[in-house]
Amino acid sequence: RAGIIAVPMNTRQRRPEIEFALNQCGAAGLIHDAAHAANLPAASATPALAHVFVVGGGQATPFDALLADAAPVTFAPIAEEDPLCLLYTSGTTGQPKGAVLTHVGTVHSMLHYRDTWRLKEGEIAALAVPASHVTGLVAIILTTFLVAGTVLVMPAFKARRFLELATRERMSYTLMVPAMYNLCLLDVDFTSFDLSAWRIAGFGGAPMPGATIARLAETLPGL
Repeated sequence: RAGIIAVPMNTRQRRPEIEFALNQCGAAGLIHDAAHAANLPAASATPALAHVFVVGGGQATPFDALLADAAPVTFAPIAEEDPLCLLYTSGTTGQPKGAVLTHVGTVHSMLHYRDTWRLKEGEIAALAVPASHVTGLVAIILTTFLVAGTVLVMPAFKARRFLELATRERMSYTLMVPAMYNLCLLDVDFTSFDLSAWRIAGFGGAPMPGATIARLAETLPGL
């Protein structure tokens, strides 16, 4: 809404990767968790970075300072093809590149997920993949917001913790890679979890083995 271009970053990134991305996109602001402060570059290495906010203590401006009263700001008009965010690639064939997601493209993606999977108002979705990738950001977070749902944020994926969370919170929707489904099926207590609320299980990143689909269909007929 403000026209600020977001650049989500993976919590596993180290200082050289973070420094490169901040400088390459000309980031003016950064919000980080105190636990990751050790991986941040020195201020002299990121001259364009004017504002740094920290969540949970640390040396930067406290995140709560963003809640302080301030004069109103006039937002610049936003065209539908303007950038909404930059998602950096893995850089396997060179330096990472910032892939541009536009406002209109992201909205269309959200509508596609909602309509093709027949998502209902109030879905409860588990974010078990990185929020810095298009799957986590658009397919899970933003699409769930679109249907006025709830996002269950997992700091890291562990099959047992995922199954416990899905049972306790009555998870109805998620999107993961096939290996994560296989890890769930390998849990010796898999069939003892009440996953009856789970209706939508998307996957990507790799082919889904037919045997995995068959096992899920057998044990979770409502999926």
